[in-house]
Amino acid sequence: MMKRWRFQIRAFLMRLGLWGPIERLRLRLRFGLGIAHEPEFEIFRRFDGTDQLFVDVGANLGQSALSFRLANRSAPILSFEPNPEMQSALEVVQDMLGDSFQFRMVGLGARTEVKQLFFPIVKGVPFLQCATFVRDCLVNNPGIQQLFFEWTDTREFDIVEQPLPLLRFDELALNPGFIKIDAEGGEADVIAGMTETIARCRPLILAEGFGAEAILRSLGYVTLVYQADGSYLRPMQTGDSACNVFYAPVEKLLQFEEIGVIRSGTQASRAA
Repeated sequence: MMKRWRFQIRAFLMRLGLWGPIERLRLRLRFGLGIAHEPEFEIFRRFDGTDQLFVDVGANLGQSALSFRLANRSAPILSFEPNPEMQSALEVVQDMLGDSFQFRMVGLGARTEVKQLFFPIVKGVPFLQCATFVRDCLVNNPGIQQLFFEWTDTREFDIVEQPLPLLRFDELALNPGFIKIDAEGGEADVIAGMTETIARCRPLILAEGFGAEAILRSLGYVTLVYQADGSYLRPMQTGDSACNVFYAPVEKLLQFEEIGVIRSGTQASRAA
């Protein structure tokens, strides 16, 4: 019931043109209070002091960049976001973080091309956080339909298409130490477009879901999940459920153990 009240308030504020300013204010308040939007970002505190680049793929409003900065004060951040509706929020984040944060209004994919972005509209309200380049992630996704039902009391929604540019990350010749990917079903395509960079830089990768797991395993990565009690990474166990997972290059596992990213004696570190 609370979610539906929030949806109704959101729809009302959008009609008044106030939703965007309120969202930007909320970003400032959460950052000022030191509240990360997801607990997994705390692991990047272990790397505070580094100057390695953090690449944020699927920046949305910039919440991942802000959460990363709360944990890590030193690493530069470069965010990528294809949806032009998010630009004003990312400009606010740039104002908050200064020169250590940059963003580009373009998506990443397996190749440089123009591709259709799909985003759902429920009762006239766009759910931009669910925008995706993979239409089936909306049409054939019971989880999305349940999300809409919980928020809006309906599983029905319209889909709007918008052509947007995509870049192949390898063309940029950047050297990231960390990569976060939230591409609403397009994670494997993003990784396919950065295999040369991954082979050269061997970054620690945080991704939503397991869509990129197969390709990353073929590149010499292991799958890890965040253990909030103790703030470290460990192999996934039976019964675990995780929205976000980490992928670490196998040759860096012992190094990560030394700085506390992985708990000493875990199966992952022994595998190295």
